[in-house]
Amino acid sequence: MKAQLIGTSLAVAAAVAAAATCTAPVPNTDYWGNDITTTSRTRVADCCTDCGKTAGCTHYVFNSYTETCILKSGTPNEATTVEGAFGGKLTSAPVPTTAAVPVSGGNQCSIVERDTDYIGNDITTTTRSQFADCCTDCSKTAGCTHYVWNSFTETCILKSGSGDRTPVTGAFAAKLKAPAPLPSPSPSPSPSPSPSSQAPGCGERVRKSWRMLTDAERKLYLKATSSAMARGDHKLFVTVHSNAMTFGEAHGSTCSFWLWHRRFLLAYEEMLRSQGPEFACLTIPYIDYVQDSVDFRSGKCNSVKSCSNAAADLLALAPVAANPVRRGDWSRVRYDDRFGFEAIKRLILPAGQKPTMTAISAAVETNVHNIFHSILGGDMQTASSNNDPIFYLHHATIDLLHTIYRECRLKGVADNDERNFKECTVRYDGRNTRNVRGNTAPMMMQASTDVTADPRMKKWFEGVPNTYMALTDASKLGKFSYKYSLAGFLVDMNNQCDAVSTRKKDLRESGQIMTRMGRSENDIQRDWRAAVYTQGQADGLSDGAIEDEMEKIMVMMYENCFPGGTVEDFTPEFKATWGITEPKRSWTLLQGIKSGTNPIHISRWTEINMEYYNCAGDVKSY
Repeated sequence: MKAQLIGTSLAVAAAVAAAATCTAPVPNTDYWGNDITTTSRTRVADCCTDCGKTAGCTHYVFNSYTETCILKSGTPNEATTVEGAFGGKLTSAPVPTTAAVPVSGGNQCSIVERDTDYIGNDITTTTRSQFADCCTDCSKTAGCTHYVWNSFTETCILKSGSGDRTPVTGAFAAKLKAPAPLPSPSPSPSPSPSPSSQAPGCGERVRKSWRMLTDAERKLYLKATSSAMARGDHKLFVTVHSNAMTFGEAHGSTCSFWLWHRRFLLAYEEMLRSQGPEFACLTIPYIDYVQDSVDFRSGKCNSVKSCSNAAADLLALAPVAANPVRRGDWSRVRYDDRFGFEAIKRLILPAGQKPTMTAISAAVETNVHNIFHSILGGDMQTASSNNDPIFYLHHATIDLLHTIYRECRLKGVADNDERNFKECTVRYDGRNTRNVRGNTAPMMMQASTDVTADPRMKKWFEGVPNTYMALTDASKLGKFSYKYSLAGFLVDMNNQCDAVSTRKKDLRESGQIMTRMGRSENDIQRDWRAAVYTQGQADGLSDGAIEDEMEKIMVMMYENCFPGGTVEDFTPEFKATWGITEPKRSWTLLQGIKSGTNPIHISRWTEINMEYYNCAGDVKSY
């Protein structure tokens, strides 16, 4: 938080009455994520002092090798073992000698509530350096009743309705005295609305990454999931997904994959909302495995469990006797190179190319989609993969990639453009086929009955758009419309689109919510990309060719630099289940590089790798 804001906007005296105290530092311990800033110190005790003086700091990690204090905010994530690291938590911070003076949240708002968030009901965001400006934005936004200002990112989160109050360090909340009116309804006749489980005041659906959720939001989602599993509602969706006819249409590198799952996820979201009034505004979160991969590369974590707090939290979810889940050992599963920025950006936004939606969809399905199913093991490797609740977070991420693709490639494109939708033929039961057109309804069978006719499930599918063409734009689904809240490299992709993103650029207008995050490991990766890009230009390569070379270089890094990141192909059993006929792309690239049939064409690539990752990448370093 800026000193000026503390001194003026918040009217808080700067004098300190007591020194900060912390828990005893725990040797060889890191708490990944939530970094605020760093300081250079020779003693671990000084990190506690620095944390106490830093707004929002709740814990720290001391790197004894570099003599650096990494100051962190929020609730500490799961501890991971890192040699030479010392982790500690703040127990009492310095307090002002003068009590904070009550400050209005703006001319039209109530007194501001410090370190306070109200969960859910997000409408939109604005960027403001002072929280009082959020009040003005709220008063001009239809349906806005209150706001929460994130002092670290200087972001106003405008909200509707009410919401559960929860403590969040660095958040400032205030309510509008006279809520902005909703637009007057059109006088023209309109069809009667379909019944909805969406409670009044929920506002627009916003899907956030699991990393973004507060502890209260995570607990609420897990509680809804446990309820659905105990009542048998979750299992009903498993039988639909594993139905041979359904599974055949939903998979197989066709035009149906992305949009079939979009409808399926919306119905599941409706089911979760129906578990009780407290869940009425839930949305399915997504897994930011692009950021997880950054942490894996930087050595902050070494497995899906330690890199992904979503995976860790779902593993910790108490087993439901009525709905057991089979899993592999996620503490030993490593992130594949396919989850990194280079590979995903190339899948959905290949520079210099304009493939059809079917081609993009097939690329996503056969790469990051299939690989996540493969590496997690257990139910996730089977047609009953959605028995594991992580399935829905995974597919929310896959859906997010379609949203970014649409934002970047389909502005102003006609519905009948092949980049929006192109009809295809699906083999829906292993033998028979059917043509899927824009006006085709996705096949979703509960045994031999369509879900819209099944007495147990039809209420959750009611009103959800039911043709492939109607599902192409997530912002035009009526009351089921939704957007995503993005951070990190997902912002880079959505914001910079086809440009080879090597530096941050000003945020453009977007249908998604984009928030900057300051993390040193992200900047290292951007600097690496900038160095490779500059060298590629010097070598006379096009942007598209440079992206291809970056992808190949990173394959070599996973093979030789990151412990446990060895590149392997799918197993024959997994290929048979999911109808995969081609080897994994990273495996093909690795064989081409090793054999010399597809060498890396960026000169000095090993030197660049050494500079930023301390590993050349051409030979095993571990």
